[in-house]
Amino acid sequence: MSGALRVGGTIAPRFGVELEWVRAGEIQADETGPIYYATDAQRAAVAGAVGVPAIADVGILPIISQQTRIRTATLSALAFARQPIGARVELVYLGGIGFSRMTQTITFGVPGRALPAGRGQASYTTATTQYGQGPVVGFEARVGMTEHARLIAGVRLQGLGQSLVDGWVIRPGVGLGWSF
Repeated sequence: MSGALRVGGTIAPRFGVELEWVRAGEIQADETGPIYYATDAQRAAVAGAVGVPAIADVGILPIISQQTRIRTATLSALAFARQPIGARVELVYLGGIGFSRMTQTITFGVPGRALPAGRGQASYTTATTQYGQGPVVGFEARVGMTEHARLIAGVRLQGLGQSLVDGWVIRPGVGLGWSF
């Protein structure tokens, strides 16, 4: 689940601006699998140099776990154009720029009993925070329910522009709006 707060206003009968803050839900991924390590570094290096696998010189830890968590928060400045369709429905086209903050936390772990003596710690965590900006475009339908309340359904496409996750995010949404 995600949440968003938006404020905006019209600057002409069919055109306006809005400011939107979005806190996306956390994306989690859990993976486990074996980890391989060289038991004799010198023999493994020589075998690797001549292209022969050093199968006898490889130890296997039974399990390594990796847990990744990513969360994004975005502040967007948008301009919009409204197209009325009947008395209670309008289509809205949005475009602008979004400034994003992405945090990524990765935790690696090996069960303590699986570690050979002198091979390091059982787990560690690394955290990264990155900032970026990119274009935002969107489309939504606003349906009047009462004089002030509206049902708003739409989709936004946002470019992240970050090295952790460089690409586009598609964000569908449904919410309630209040107009004064």
